[in-house]
Amino acid sequence: EDKEGDAEYKVSTIAVQFGVSFARWSGVFVLLLTLGGLLFFMVSFYKAEAKKDFYYLLLAVAIPVVVVAGMLTMAKTKEQYAKVGLGLKLIMLFGILSIPAFYIFHNYLS
Repeated sequence: EDKEGDAEYKVSTIAVQFGVSFARWSGVFVLLLTLGGLLFFMVSFYKAEAKKDFYYLLLAVAIPVVVVAGMLTMAKTKEQYAKVGLGLKLIMLFGILSIPAFYIFHNYLS
């Protein structure tokens, strides 16, 4: 998002060291790896009849990961990268909120 500032202050980021394109595609790769791990758990939840857990992960985490990966592939401006960053923060928030959500699903909504 701020490659120029990083370069000015000699911060060694992937974008500064290898270029914006490499950093973008590295980010997409990491998101796809994350999605692959997430799908493993989602399939396990689905097979275990934990449908609420499955749908929470699908709607709150998996679909947003795909959307953010798409946004990242098309990002060109600082504003677009800022939206990608916001999307990643929301995904992390919903991932963390899965802990109390699953607890509530299994202890109060069974």
